[in-house]
Amino acid sequence: MATPTIIPNWKYQKPSKSGYRGLKKLLKYVSNRESPDHRPVEIDERWTDCGLGKGWRAVYENAGKLAGPYVLAHHLVIAPAPDLMALVPDELKHDLVREVTERTIEAWREARGLNTPEFSYVLHDRDTDDDSRDANAAHACLCRWND
Repeated sequence: MATPTIIPNWKYQKPSKSGYRGLKKLLKYVSNRESPDHRPVEIDERWTDCGLGKGWRAVYENAGKLAGPYVLAHHLVIAPAPDLMALVPDELKHDLVREVTERTIEAWREARGLNTPEFSYVLHDRDTDDDSRDANAAHACLCRWND
């Protein structure tokens, strides 16, 4: 079996009391994970705002305002394979993950004739069994998925 080059994970939160609680918990969690280059970072610097907000509070509030009847927000993880990322120069890794994240969201919507939704995302290194390999990933929160 071929090894995937990008490992995606796509979920959503329902606009219920438990959905709001789960979204808040998730947004706080991804905000407080370590930074991609293992340095302390201000919470507001962690988020890349593509229309949904620059921090977990703004993302949470905007998700609530933009929620539909069935979906509060979508959560997408884009994680390029660590062995593939090992081939990328260190100074380009974070920009590559940013580019892949934004283009994946835009291309998926465009292929279906839909507008690109408001979204924001956080970059970090995910845990792996091998501490010598970078495992960059992006957690994206998307709203207004079905308009």
